[in-house]
Amino acid sequence: VCVQTETVLRQALTERIRPCLHVNKLDRAILEIRKTPEETYQILKNRVDAVNAIIATYDSGDEKSMMKDMYLDPAKGNVCFGSGLYRWAFSIVTFARFYAAKTKKPIEYWQKRLWGEWYFDEKAKKLTKTSGKGKTRTFCKFILEPIWKIIKELVNNRDKPDYDMVKAELARFDIKWKSEYNSQDGKATMKDCMPIWINSADALLEMMINHLPSPKEAQKYRAGNLYTGPKTDKYYKAISECDPKGPAIVYISK
Repeated sequence: VCVQTETVLRQALTERIRPCLHVNKLDRAILEIRKTPEETYQILKNRVDAVNAIIATYDSGDEKSMMKDMYLDPAKGNVCFGSGLYRWAFSIVTFARFYAAKTKKPIEYWQKRLWGEWYFDEKAKKLTKTSGKGKTRTFCKFILEPIWKIIKELVNNRDKPDYDMVKAELARFDIKWKSEYNSQDGKATMKDCMPIWINSADALLEMMINHLPSPKEAQKYRAGNLYTGPKTDKYYKAISECDPKGPAIVYISK
């Protein structure tokens, strides 16, 4: 975790602001440092663990502490991964929703199994918690491998990519092929089709809607940090209830 990110995170935790995490520049893992899906998973897991380690320093250990709701868990959907440069991003929920529709299983089933120590047994064609030969981590098998496959083909063979393969791969995720893709540069196709498939705005907005509380809810536990006066007066009550008819209050941060 870089210094600036840690500083902002600590400030947010001090002010009791619930965090969400977006891990950016995932395209670099594919195109520049050329990591495998499994290597990338380990990097992403370490990033999430590093942020949770910072959050843990504010956790008193009390079971009733609100810090329990601050921890990040990709399986819950409060972490996104993607590329700001190429405008694509996803959370576990993004793909859990797709596979739930295809398999007729609850979305919660896939959310739990698309992150962590879950593997796909290639021979038995089933999910298992046991790793080993012939078994691929589900996050890699069902999420990263399709992304890697499409981007590497379109960029590494940009002059003459295998459009039939890319078209078939996108069709698996119900993405329609545009006729203009056949006559343009592979990288241009990548820039266009990736945001259509896994749009960054959609993923980030869904994460914020599902995991960040409304001001009316958040003010109930943040008011004590914002107002140092008695908790029985009209000012505290107006702040904690987000009362639009309450008295005018000016907050000076510095």
